[in-house]
Amino acid sequence: PSTGALEQACWALRNLAANNDRNKIAIAEAGGIEPLVAALRRGESAAISEEACAAIGNLATNAANRQSIADAGGIVQVIAAMRKHDGHEGVQQHGRGALRSLARDHEKNRGLILQSIPDL
Repeated sequence: PSTGALEQACWALRNLAANNDRNKIAIAEAGGIEPLVAALRRGESAAISEEACAAIGNLATNAANRQSIADAGGIVQVIAAMRKHDGHEGVQQHGRGALRSLARDHEKNRGLILQSIPDL
């Protein structure tokens, strides 16, 4: 997809997952986690990374999604996006939020985050 289309897709998932547990589950069950992680992996723009991090953060507020996001490489890719776009406040803000949600009540994810960011 084009950069604009990818940004809009991430934005849509972000908003669908915001404050709606049923949508969070439905997005995960429909395979929506992997494309968000892939969008971060592409790393084309800070705008895409911001929306993808925000969507991952929203999805990760659901306990069942935390492991799925980690298994898809979401933790590593959120951190990579934060490093790549270290001067972009939106990526930093939503990246921190995603990591916070991924770590909540999940010891394995906390450990992976601490390993990936040794200078915390």
